[in-house]
This record gives sequence, C-alpha cells and structure tokens, in this order.
Amino acid sequence: MKAMVFFILLLPFSMVLSLRAAELTPHQQLGRDLFKALIETDTTHSTGDTTKAAELLARRFRDTGFPEADVQIIGPTLRNKNLVVRYRGTGLKPPVVLLAHLDVVEAKREDWSLDPFKLTEKDGFFYGRGTSDIKDGVTGLSAALLRLRRENFKPNRDLILALTSGEEGGADYNGAEWLLTNRHELVKAAFCLNADSGGPQMRHGKKLMYSVQAAEKIYQSFRLEVKGSGGHSSVPTKDNPIYHLAAGLLRLSQFEFPARLGEITRRYFQTMSQIETGQTAADMKAILKTPPDSKALKELSAVPFYNAILRTTAVATMLQAGHAENALPQMARATVNCRLLRTSRLKKLRRLCDAYWPTIRFPSRPSKQPSRARPRRSRQKSCEQSSNRKREYGRGSPSSPSWKPAPPTAFFSASRARRPTGSVGLPGTSTTSVPTAKMNAWVCRISTMDWNSSIN
Repeated sequence: MKAMVFFILLLPFSMVLSLRAAELTPHQQLGRDLFKALIETDTTHSTGDTTKAAELLARRFRDTGFPEADVQIIGPTLRNKNLVVRYRGTGLKPPVVLLAHLDVVEAKREDWSLDPFKLTEKDGFFYGRGTSDIKDGVTGLSAALLRLRRENFKPNRDLILALTSGEEGGADYNGAEWLLTNRHELVKAAFCLNADSGGPQMRHGKKLMYSVQAAEKIYQSFRLEVKGSGGHSSVPTKDNPIYHLAAGLLRLSQFEFPARLGEITRRYFQTMSQIETGQTAADMKAILKTPPDSKALKELSAVPFYNAILRTTAVATMLQAGHAENALPQMARATVNCRLLRTSRLKKLRRLCDAYWPTIRFPSRPSKQPSRARPRRSRQKSCEQSSNRKREYGRGSPSSPSWKPAPPTAFFSASRARRPTGSVGLPGTSTTSVPTAKMNAWVCRISTMDWNSSIN
C-alpha cells in the first residue's frame, strides 16, 4: 500500500521555494548540481545526445561506490543511449523499477526568451528545457539513490533506475521498449514507478490535490500529403497542393470529435466536481448525467485541458511544402497528431479523413496499439492507496485519478505483462518553467524516508 509514498515524494523535486546557496546542505547542493548539469546537457533528438547525460550521471554513481557492472549505459546506437543502475538490496522482495526519460522535446533558441539549455532561476521559477518534463524527476531519483548509497542503506529489494531515450518521439528507437525487448533481465521487476505520471497541483499558492495518471490515450500521427504537377510561379494554376492542403487543415480545425466519458474520466470529473467551485463544479456534475448536459459539455470543452480529457483530438503540428519561391509546389505535407480514446478506431478516423479530404493522400505510418485496460479493481486500489497517503503531500489534499500529459511510451510495463496500463490520457505538452518551490528540501526528504516500509 505504501508504494505510492515513494512516487509522491519524487515528483515535486523542482516544485519548491529555492534556498540561497549558503543555506544548502551537501545533499541539497548535490541535487542542485545534478539538475543544472542535466538541464544544460542538450538531449533533444536533432542536436543533442542522451548518452552524454547518461555518462555524467554514471560517473556520479560509480564515484559513490556503485559497482561497474551495476551501472550500464546501453542502447542500439552510439547516440541516445539509456542508463540502467541497479541499487542492490537484500533480495527479500522482488525489484522495483524507477523510471524517467533523459530526452527532451526540441527547443529552438529563437522561440525562447531565455536559453533553453541553461538553467535559469528567476522570480521563484526554474526556466529551461526539461525542468518539468522530466529532468526534475531524473534528478530526484538519482539524488535519492546517491544519498542512500553514501549512507550505506540496504533496501529489502533491488531498486532499478531506468533512465531512457526516445520517449519524446523523433528518435531512432524507444528506450523503454528496447530494454524490455533486448535487455529484459536488467529491468525485470515486480512493478514500476514512473516519475512522469502524476504530481502535486497547487492553485494560488495552496495545495489542491495530488494527481495520479491512471491511463493514457493512444498516440497516432498521420501525414497528409498533396501532390501537383508543378511549374513556374509566373504561370500559376488552380491546382495548387498548398491550397488543397490548407483547405483540408481548415476543415480539420473546425471539426470536433464527440465527447466520450469512460470509467476513469467519469471518476475524474466526479472527484474534481468536489474540488472545484462555482460554475466549473456545476458543469462537471452536469456532464455526468445521462445524457450529459450539452451546455456544460460546451463550457468544459472550451478549456483545452478538459477538452482533451473528454474526446479524441487531432491537431496539425508540422508543415512542409514547395522547393523554391519562384516555382509552383509539387508537394505539400502536414503532420497531424492524434490522441485517441480507446473508443476511437483508427480505421474510422481514416474513413473520416478520406471523406473530408478526397484529394489528400495518407502515406502509411506505424500505428500505436492500445494495451489492455487494467482491471478496475487494481486501478481503484491504486487510487485508494494514494488517497490514504495524501497526508504525505498535505492534509486535506485529495487524490484524483488524473491524466498527466505524456506520450504513449510513458508506461514501462516491466514484468507485469498480465496487468498493463490502459490507454487513455492527455496529449503531450511542454512547460517552459516550473516553480522552484523548496526544491532542496525535497532532496533530503526523499533520501531520509523509510524505504523498507514505503515500498512494501
């Protein structure tokens, strides 16, 4: 039951008020140094390399006394490797995997007011790519294990730290999937705690709740492509691939998938209706009726966060067209990223697209397959466990089954193939800053907790 405590303590690493350098304990300084080094290591797919981040952490673990054999930097390519560290315990209980990813979403310097690959602390916030997704989690996990090792702590099971590549997409491979397929013996465990799947939420400086990701949507991208005969721009024609594609994308922007409430989403809005106030709370209660209140659905759908919980979404994310400014385009292409509820089917979506855009081709792309939904009892037990331990975050802070924005590879199934995670959630987003909120205090709190009782 207490496994969730460890999970709760790891996530808020970068969500606390900062302390001045003179006030930092050695353990807090370690956490700050790791965080800075990780943020300032470019781990994007295009220009970065997760191997560099893995190497800087591996040096720390080896210097702290971890055997060479228990610190492995592995992967199928020279770039973008994974780090797996085994903290050996007594073996009384089966291992647990502690998961986070090293790679981050692409970040162009011209799009940022501050350098995305420099940790900047300003007005109580940390700025930098990865400060909240999820190098704060990487730091919290690593700092905790390093301190425990220095204090000669012996857990009653092995703790396996898996820091992976390729989670954010665009990479040559997915690190978590590769480990499961090729080096399963390194990550075989009773269960996994994912640093990217929930966290404390605050509003106006007050603790609101602790969310736990119960499931996730299916990730699927489509490539829309229109081709034309081309020609010189001095003799334009009506048959212009850019215009055809733009017309299709305009129709897409005006389309809305129907709202669907499943078991988890219904529970989410039921819980949130008791936390929210005013019209928002009333709307949440109204959509739980049969049939749902249409006006309430419209109001909640106007909020992007709630809209993404309520329905399948499709949004254009990338464009490519033409080859010269004085030539008619011969091709126009758009990437449309979809996050599908389990009730949505790819074939139905494809037919919808064909009906909307008969002149647009859909080159084949690999489809993500949903995992089986976990039994309701196991999901409910997880939520109840978190609720029972809510005092670890603050008395009166309810726990809600929720959706942490994350891509489809967020869940690391480890050895529990019989109970994989379901597939419902929120689309991936990228936050440019997080509150520093007592970050240093968390390093100590994570490291000094009663590990034997916390992960029984």
